[in-house]
Parts: sequence; structure tokens; C-alpha cells
Amino acid sequence: MVCNRAVSHGAAAAIVVAARLVAAALMAGCVATSAAAQGTDLPSLDALVTYESRSVTHAGVTEMRRFSNRLIRRPGHVWLERDLPAAPAGGLSHAGHDGKGAAVAGHRHFDFELASQHLTRTADGKLRADYVDRIGRQVVFVPPTEYSVPGFDGSWDNAAALVSEKTVAAMPLAPLPSTVAGAVWHAEARNGWFNRVLWSTRSKIALVVESGRSDGSVFRRTVVDLQPMTPAAALPWKQLAGYAQKDYDDFMD
Repeated sequence: MVCNRAVSHGAAAAIVVAARLVAAALMAGCVATSAAAQGTDLPSLDALVTYESRSVTHAGVTEMRRFSNRLIRRPGHVWLERDLPAAPAGGLSHAGHDGKGAAVAGHRHFDFELASQHLTRTADGKLRADYVDRIGRQVVFVPPTEYSVPGFDGSWDNAAALVSEKTVAAMPLAPLPSTVAGAVWHAEARNGWFNRVLWSTRSKIALVVESGRSDGSVFRRTVVDLQPMTPAAALPWKQLAGYAQKDYDDFMD
């Protein structure tokens, strides 16, 4: 029996965090660090990032989840935005019943699942995380102490490249075929889990991340499809004039 379920906020965050951190877990006691914070910015790129997961429960039910984010990476900026299918004619908008989505029955609520993540970083490596609600025209700052709420692990490299280059370099090269110029596979298996990363030395990003249990009960796959570059004038963080600036605390009860 196969069940295809809509991705909840918690499930989506779990898939993203697992996909980004699985390779880092290979190095016992290793804490991922941002090489870029200490040196050169990663190359600019645009990409469509698709996350897929499959798991088999103890009752034999196969659960599958799939969603995509659009990634824009520029010096000092990482933008991640959910790629949503078109709303059906006459159906509900993605924001909710009335298209507002930010408030229900007078209760203030911020939807991190639909919000775009905008990370910025200064020359000295200081990171800032903002979440953009385009429908409500507001930008919400989230402090490091609350990163777990939107499912952000606090790593610039994991957001910008899926896996840090340092983590990939610690994984052995794998004799797997690659059809992408300048991309090579790294792989390792340990304690019943396997991890594979197709790393682009040219684009400095993981083009494919695969992980799972060797018994087949869990499998996760993340695929990066490089896209044409967004023109400088059309970059989304340059379209936020007039948006309300808020803090996460503004939405606390």
C-alpha cells in the first residue's frame, strides 16, 4: 500500500534538514562550519531543488513526500522559495480560504512553510535570517535562538550548497558514473546507512544528495537542476520596498 501525503510544515522541514545534514553526520563529532564565512563567496547560481523521501512503516505502509524550492545564490545572499503548483480554477489559494493566510479569527500567525527564506551574510560572516510573506507584504526577522521554528539549521553552506564542501571532501570518492562535467560522486556507508553526494566542483553545490537505510526502509533524494540566472534588477530581495519589517516575537502569544 502506498500513501501519497501533502507535506506538512513539520514534515517538510524534517526532509530539508535531513537532506542537508545527512552527509555531515558521516563525520563523527564533526560540526559543519562555513568555509565561505572565512573566505570567498560561492559562485552565483539559480536552481530548482527537488526533495523526495520514501519510508516504510512497521505496518508495511509506504509513505512518500515530494516538494521543490527555488534557490537563488548571490554573494552575501541565499534565497529559497517554495515552488508551488498553480491553484486550481475556482479553488482555494495557497494562502488559505480568503487568500490572506496571515491571520485566522483574529489570531496572528506566520506561515513559515509558504514564506521565502532570505539569508544574508556580512563580510565578517555574520548571518541574518529573514522570512518573506509576499501575500501579507511583510518581512519577519528570526533570531538564532528561534531557528528551529522554520526548520533552519543555522548553516549558510547547507542552505547555499545543500552540503558543505568540507563535509563532501571528507567523504571518499565513489566509482559511480557522472554525466555532468566537473561533477564527481562521493559516498560512504556506516551503521546500516548509506550516503551519496554528486558534487559540482564548478558550481560548488551538491547536484544530488542520496541517503537511506541499507534495508530499503528509508530513502531520501535531493536533486538540483540549474536554471537561467535571474537578472540583477529582478532579484526577489530587491522587490521588498514597502514591506512591513517585523520580528518573530511579534507573532508570539
